[in-house]
Amino acid sequence: MKAYPRHGDPDTHFRLRKDRVDWCGKLTVRYEGRLRHIGMGAPFKGMRVQMLIAGAEVRVLSLEGDLLRTVTLDPARDYHPQTMGWISTMT
Repeated sequence: MKAYPRHGDPDTHFRLRKDRVDWCGKLTVRYEGRLRHIGMGAPFKGMRVQMLIAGAEVRVLSLEGDLLRTVTLDPARDYHPQTMGWISTMT
């Protein structure tokens, strides 16, 4: 069977964003007209990252390409705390 590109929902908004984790370990992204905060944790303070955003799905990567966190933004919440599922490259 031949492979074809997977086409997502035509209403999905795709973005690539470079940012720096703030002094208290959070990233900020605008979703549905409001700012949402993504908790990354103290080990990532000041780290430069890139965010791959597809609608409500956000992937946070180091500039070297290591996956640091994935999160699905909840429109009812402003803050998305870090979970135990994050992957640390600081070890």
